[in-house]
Formats: sequence, C-alpha cells, structure tokens
Amino acid sequence: MRLDNVVVRIRDTRLYIDFETDEVLREYTAKEATFAHVKTALLMAGRLPDDVTIGLRDPNVLDPLLAVTEQRLEAVNLRE
Repeated sequence: MRLDNVVVRIRDTRLYIDFETDEVLREYTAKEATFAHVKTALLMAGRLPDDVTIGLRDPNVLDPLLAVTEQRLEAVNLRE
C-alpha cells in the first residue's frame, strides 16, 4: 500500500498452489485513486474526520474505493 497525499495505491499478489496437480496460479492486481477521491469517499460514507485517518491506514477499507488499473493471472504447471 502506498499513501502520499497525492495517490493511494494497492498492489495485491495472491498465490494458489494445487499440490495434487502441481499447478501454481498467481493473480496480480493493481489499484489506485487520488488521495482527494479516497478522502471524500470515506467522508461521504459517514466517517468522522478522525476516523478517516484510521481508515487511510487500513487496506481492507481502502480496497473497495480504488479503481483497478492492472490485473494479471498467470499459471504454471511444475510437472512440465
């Protein structure tokens, strides 16, 4: 997570390993929005100004407010 009073970004990588088939999946998602947009969205959701600061530190709160800018799904089979 990056937060610098200009842009809020989240880079999320998830791995799934199927040990029966030796297949590995990697999902990468990049999300971002302007700091002003995120702060406004948190205030419009009914958060108090002090609670906005707390929300800005929690990626689980920020994630639904950000737009997806990149998404990739890669697969590899280790048996090959």
